[in-house]
Amino acid sequence: MKIFCLIAEFNPFTFGHKYIIDKVKSEHTNAKIVAIMSGDYTLRGEVAIFDKWKRAKSAVKNGVDLVLELPAIFVLNGADVFAKNSIEILKSTGIFENLFFGVEHEDVNYIKTAASFLKSSKLFSEKFDSNLSFNEFARQKIKTVTGIYPESNDMLGILYTGFLPESTNIFPIKRIVSDYNSANNSGYAASPIRQEIISKNIEVHNKNENYYTVVKLKLLSENSNIKLSEANISRIKKAAFIADSYDEFIELAYHKRLTKSKIKRETLKLAIDMNENWQYFYKTTFIRPLAASEDGRQIIKQIAKTNDLILNYKNLNKLSKKSRELFYYNEKFTELYHAFYDKIPHTDRTKNVFNNK
Repeated sequence: MKIFCLIAEFNPFTFGHKYIIDKVKSEHTNAKIVAIMSGDYTLRGEVAIFDKWKRAKSAVKNGVDLVLELPAIFVLNGADVFAKNSIEILKSTGIFENLFFGVEHEDVNYIKTAASFLKSSKLFSEKFDSNLSFNEFARQKIKTVTGIYPESNDMLGILYTGFLPESTNIFPIKRIVSDYNSANNSGYAASPIRQEIISKNIEVHNKNENYYTVVKLKLLSENSNIKLSEANISRIKKAAFIADSYDEFIELAYHKRLTKSKIKRETLKLAIDMNENWQYFYKTTFIRPLAASEDGRQIIKQIAKTNDLILNYKNLNKLSKKSRELFYYNEKFTELYHAFYDKIPHTDRTKNVFNNK
C-alpha cells in the first residue's frame, strides 16, 4: 500500500474533503489516506462543531483510513504552529512520504517557490503597512516573487511545504465549487455548513458564544494574561465591556492588523487557561488514533514500533515524560470542551480504535 497524508480539521467533513481524497485514490493505485486532524478546537480559534471522535469517524466513513490527533496547543497558536507541528507528528510515524492538500492554485513549482521564499526571507523583521495584517503582508510579498496571489488554502499548503523534509512528495489539488471562506452552502465549504448546523440546531453542538461570559470575566479582571500588544489589549477589553454577545465582541475588537481569528484564538486560550508557551512542547509528540478503517488498522501496526503510539490508557507508560505531560495537558482542554458539549465527565477519553470502545 502507498500512504498519502493529509492535514485537516474536518469541521465538519465536506464534499470538498471527499473530492480531494477520492482524487488521490483514483490517481494512485492502492493509496491509503492518513489524516492528522485538530481535536476539539480549530485554527480559526473556534470550538469544533462536533467533538474529535465524531469528526474522525465521519472522515473514516468517507474514505480516510486513519485519523490522528493534533493537540490543541498546536492548533490555537496560528497557522505556522499548526503546520509545523502537524508535520512533526506525521514524521514521527515513520510512514510519512507523501502529503496532499487542497489549494486554489495547484502548480507544484508555485507552491515550492513560495515556500522556499518564506523560509529564506526576513519578513518578520521587515516593516510593513500599518493597515495590513502580517498574513496579508506575506501574501503580497509572495505575489511579488511568484506573480500569483496566494489564497487561504494556498497559504496553508505553502506553510506545510516549508516545513517538510526534502524527500517528501507534495500533491496540491485544486479545490472545486467553493473557496475557503465561501458563504454558499454547496456542501464543499465548511463555513456555511457550520452556520446551517448552528441555525437549525441539528445536533448538540459547541459554539464560542458559550464561552463568552468566561472570556469577558477574564479579560476584565486585573490579572488578564493575554499575549497581545497593550494597544490591542485595551481595544479588546473595551469591546468586551460593552458587547452583549460574542459575535458583537469580535466585530468591535478586530481591525486590519488584528484579525478575527487571532482574537478568537487568544481569547479562547484565555478562557480555557492555555497558558503554556507552545514552544515548550515543540517536537514533543504522541501518535493518537481517533478512528481507523480496516486498512487503517494495518497502518497502525506499521507504526506500532514507536513508543509514541497511544492505543489505550496503559500505552501512556511508554511515552517520554514530556509526551505524557503534553497528553494530560491536552486532556484538560478536551474536558473543558465536553463540559459545554455533552456534560459527560471523563478523565480518559483514550479509545482503542481496534474495537471502537
